[in-house]
Amino acid sequence: MKTKILSLMIAASAVFLSQETWASASLAQIECYSKVAPFIIIKGGVPGDYQELSLTFTKGGKPDQIVNLYSYLVYDQSTRKSSTVENVTFNVEQDLSIKLWAMTAYLKGGQGFLQLYAVPDTMVSSKNGTSDVWKFEAKVNYKILDPAGSPVISRLNCTMKKDNN
Repeated sequence: MKTKILSLMIAASAVFLSQETWASASLAQIECYSKVAPFIIIKGGVPGDYQELSLTFTKGGKPDQIVNLYSYLVYDQSTRKSSTVENVTFNVEQDLSIKLWAMTAYLKGGQGFLQLYAVPDTMVSSKNGTSDVWKFEAKVNYKILDPAGSPVISRLNCTMKKDNN
């Protein structure tokens, strides 16, 4: 009986320790693209624990159809104060051990929004040297570059990579 309990505890510990949750994650790089019109590309850095976002949203591959989404903290040495420089407010929810990843970003001044979330059944993880890599299909709901228009929903193919160094 004690042997069975000990075996179960060891097995449970091995499963728990092998989960990839990025619990104390810093910035991860993401790239998403659609295979059909309007040919959306989302790429850049998304935050883990550090509240820093730097993404570009491109629609149709045209230079005039690019929006930079950013939010980061700036530290002023002379005043010893921090301030946030941003054009969006955003939130990232993730627990990669259960294949949960979602991001929402709202442009200031009512200029639009971006909601991007992974379809859990499509998430596949792998290692590439010292990096964790996740490939997945994502659903995107956005209203950017045409704030007066209706929200657009599309599917994207995404790759997210986090260096563990």
